[in-house]
Amino acid sequence: MIASSLWFSGCAQEPLYSGSVDLLALKEHTGIKVCVVGIDGASYKDLQQVAGSGEAPTLARILSAGSSAALCGVMEQSTAVGWCDALTGKDAAGHGITAILQKTEGNDPGGDSNIHSWNRPNGSLDRRCLAIWNILSAFEVDVGCVGLWATAPAEPVRGFLISDQWFLPLHSAIQEYRETGATSCPPGIEAKIAPLLFPPEKLPVAEMETLFPLTAEDREVLERTKKPLVGHGFTYLKYGFAMQRSIEESTLRLIEEAPPEVLILQLPALFQVALTFWHERDPELFGLRDTDSSVRRSQVFPGLLRHADRFLARLLERLEPDTLLLVLSTQEVGPATVTPVFVPVIHFGQYRSPGLAREMAAIGHSGRPEGTGFVIAAFGPAQPGERTTGNLVDLTPTLLGLLGLPIARDMQGRVLTELFDPKFFTSHPLRFIDTYETRVDRSSQFR
Repeated sequence: MIASSLWFSGCAQEPLYSGSVDLLALKEHTGIKVCVVGIDGASYKDLQQVAGSGEAPTLARILSAGSSAALCGVMEQSTAVGWCDALTGKDAAGHGITAILQKTEGNDPGGDSNIHSWNRPNGSLDRRCLAIWNILSAFEVDVGCVGLWATAPAEPVRGFLISDQWFLPLHSAIQEYRETGATSCPPGIEAKIAPLLFPPEKLPVAEMETLFPLTAEDREVLERTKKPLVGHGFTYLKYGFAMQRSIEESTLRLIEEAPPEVLILQLPALFQVALTFWHERDPELFGLRDTDSSVRRSQVFPGLLRHADRFLARLLERLEPDTLLLVLSTQEVGPATVTPVFVPVIHFGQYRSPGLAREMAAIGHSGRPEGTGFVIAAFGPAQPGERTTGNLVDLTPTLLGLLGLPIARDMQGRVLTELFDPKFFTSHPLRFIDTYETRVDRSSQFR
């Protein structure tokens, strides 16, 4: 990435770098450090409600100190596509990730088989363009990524990257990725966090009871779900929460010595629950009786946000003062427009138990992505109280602008300048480059 000439064209406010350039020569130090935390499945209204209840003081502080943007997203039953939009600055046509899974030709799930066992998770090799960590590493910016979708095999980064497949217990491919050492970078970093993993079969019930009250029947359901069952809310809660707890503790361990300049992680449990528990939140909408069980189980929604609040408090204690915090939801979830069919789980072989006679699985999710998301910017250069609109593809250009790096013209997003103190971009004007795609080697090794 070293060349002999540097030139730019365009207006003075928006220089455009093109031709042969030395990327490091384009780096402007702004002093900004950024942490992006994804809480998919949450709506902005959900956050306001739990913050206003007095039970989520950290979220209340973030909302009070923050600005926000409503983001146009994608109508997908997974958040992988939205995250790829956000972390590349391009939509699915540009990055090539259209779902979390790809079907493996020639296999048939059949009968009671788990859908996840016959699909291959999309990964970094399926992504057709650079991601933010590729670009930041080329500029010698330390970056840490934990649990992000479609990141295995892990690409070389300046910092660390622990892919979704290290944490994800839903896919059979995880063992293959682990055996090849392709789930993390740098090599060997997994040993540092392996003791912190929460295997779903050993997930403490006491932790689950902080989310909502569990009955003896609930505990039996959680104990007997030995593998994921599509459409079964407790399966999604158990495995999603185990993955989230693993991500949380691993992140805190990895930043103990020195947080990277840019930290990006996602908390996956709420999205999984929102897809499968929505009929508990609003049973009458689905023609179901509003029972004591529904009232109790619906508490898992604010319960997971209270849990996220406690984690955010621990995270902020470990970050440097004035770190810019971006709370991102790539997918808000609402009720499905088509009522799912509910089937007793005892119809599935692994769940044949008298104690589970009333437990139901949904064929078709009762929750549905709304195609919208949001981002909240708090602390650092954030401008409290500002509201605007944008798109998921705006996140990467915004990060580049904040870090004093040129924004690529072939990115579809823009910099959400409205969320920040105008003085910041007066002092650090936006600059542009034609593309990074031919300038950054995704396979480069960084120290």
